[in-house]
Amino acid sequence: MFDVGYFSGAFADRVREFSTKHDDAHMRLSVVILSGERLDALELRASQNGASLSTRDDRLLFLPYEQIAYLDLAVLTDRRVPGFELSVDSQ
Repeated sequence: MFDVGYFSGAFADRVREFSTKHDDAHMRLSVVILSGERLDALELRASQNGASLSTRDDRLLFLPYEQIAYLDLAVLTDRRVPGFELSVDSQ
């Protein structure tokens, strides 16, 4: 189950570690929701109520954590493409 604690703790640490192991590569994050739709996140902002996603196809979405099936993190080989950003609300 995803929640704000997941994104502020172990997930953030694993993203940094994964990037470092790949020569500080930019990361691509796909958020897959229960319907099977894959959302290519440019920014993910985690809050107590759910995740706000800014996608590469110019959408802004709010997802309750219960709608997130899984996350797919990958290395971007083209460094000109910006990697995703993770923000966590502290409230």
